[in-house]
Amino acid sequence: MKKKRYDDAAALVLIASAFIDFDTRRVVDKSAHAARQALFSKTFDGQPPEKMQDMFLAIEALSPDSPRHGEICQHMEAIGPPSYFSMYMIAYGMKVFIEPEAPHLIEPFDAASAWITSLSEFTNCAASR
Repeated sequence: MKKKRYDDAAALVLIASAFIDFDTRRVVDKSAHAARQALFSKTFDGQPPEKMQDMFLAIEALSPDSPRHGEICQHMEAIGPPSYFSMYMIAYGMKVFIEPEAPHLIEPFDAASAWITSLSEFTNCAASR
């Protein structure tokens, strides 16, 4: 946002949203899912209103029927589900303190199916086709 690349920032918001939604599907601790709001608050809180207005306009322009939305969705489908360990989310929850030895990720977990669900339900990628 410092360089006023709002279209690129909007694309990153869409991608980050898919990854965060995917992580909420695989992290056991429901309290950890609040990391989604915390990340977006940390990113956008304190930004000047005019920058936020430009950012929201760029996000709105990424509607599911826009060509750019479709391109981003195709890219996310091609890379497949994330394989990193969701420590950022796990560390945000209470379970890591209350039951540190407990499993933090749902097992077994169908990553491919969860990724498709995150893309279609949360980021509306199915609508881009």
